[in-house]
Amino acid sequence: MYQKLPNLLPSLALILLIFVWMVPGSAGLAGAPGPEEGAGFPQSDPHLAISFPEEHSVRPGAWVDASVFLWRIEIVDYGGDVGPYTSLALDGSGRPHVSYQDLTNTALKYAYLSGTAWISETVDLPYVGPYSSLALDGSGRPHISYYDAANTALKYAYLSGTVWISETVDLPAVGQYGSLALDGAGRPHISYYDAGNEALKYAHSDALNWTIETVDASGSVGTYTSLALAADNAPHISYYDAANGNLKYARLDGTTWISTTVDNPGDVGLYSSLVLDADDRPHISYFGQNALKYAFYDGGQWQVQTLAVIGLLGGYTSLALDGLDRPHSSYYDTSPAGLSFVFWNGAEWSGQVVDPGTGVGLYSSLALDTAGRPHISYYDQPSGELRYATASICTIVEQVQIGGPGQLLAGQAGLYTATYAPPTATLPLTLTWAASGGGAGTVGP
Repeated sequence: MYQKLPNLLPSLALILLIFVWMVPGSAGLAGAPGPEEGAGFPQSDPHLAISFPEEHSVRPGAWVDASVFLWRIEIVDYGGDVGPYTSLALDGSGRPHVSYQDLTNTALKYAYLSGTAWISETVDLPYVGPYSSLALDGSGRPHISYYDAANTALKYAYLSGTVWISETVDLPAVGQYGSLALDGAGRPHISYYDAGNEALKYAHSDALNWTIETVDASGSVGTYTSLALAADNAPHISYYDAANGNLKYARLDGTTWISTTVDNPGDVGLYSSLVLDADDRPHISYFGQNALKYAFYDGGQWQVQTLAVIGLLGGYTSLALDGLDRPHSSYYDTSPAGLSFVFWNGAEWSGQVVDPGTGVGLYSSLALDTAGRPHISYYDQPSGELRYATASICTIVEQVQIGGPGQLLAGQAGLYTATYAPPTATLPLTLTWAASGGGAGTVGP
């Protein structure tokens, strides 16, 4: 196992080279690579180098709060080209399990963390593994849905003892964009795309036979599906309507599928990721109009927000809710490039780049443990590696005072000194302050 660990400096001071972007109509988001290992300054003299994309005024001397993150990044599998189509789940002890494709061997693989070592194994081959979706049953056993490219079929595999059992669910020309969920009895439910009929389909098993239904066939629909089961095991699905460029949502009400258009201004709905909250209300992150977007149903209507402008090639969103039903999302950004993470802290959106680099962060899959800590699997395309990132719980460091210039022109860098208490905070820091002309500003590691 190869691990890339951040340098844990005894000092609270560090240099952060920050690129800050402001999203119209929402709280500011910020992200940047972490500091170079070994960088450090005396505790009384931390600095922030900040450059705004447009003119903003700040309030030097104002006391604000700071959120603390510490990310740990590991390489799970490498050699050849491995890691696309990742899907991550946590077992009852919070240990990560990941399904993914091995491009070199055209195989479906599965990895899990055992102690401090990653164990990986081949599930099925050849010409399989795209669109893998992983779920763990009550005993922590893995179940995976995936696409068989050789036979253009939807397949499903599960671990029985030490042997993987695989079966074909549906064919032909079906199985892309699959999403798997297990009900309370551990039975599989899968949403997927029927390419032959350009339709959204749904399959579920009673442990003996598969039942297959067409959910929506109104035009070219059914890619980028994401499935979640309600408390009564009723399926809810988000998906993309390619014919109209819309994000859609469907749920099974008794024996009738009810579909709704959630968002439709322009081309929206790609990379959809659906989660149900404690009241079984849907929340969806997705990509559209060159932006990361988030929609949720408040009981009366859909609320839609734009969280970040992430560029033409951004996407690969994955959504999770914490114990207070607050949304967290991982995604791939193009400016600055890399795996990014954003969350609602109860008052505003905050975000950062977790692992920087062009092509780093594709196919991200996010889960939160019982303490609310994020865990993300993702593909590092340039290196051909499967990676895993996890962060310590976000805490609040009260009374952070920022000193520096009162105003920055567009593209101008300013050096600010941060003084904060208590002096027991953990590195790195994310600082938030009031900025005139742009709402709140946030900078972070």
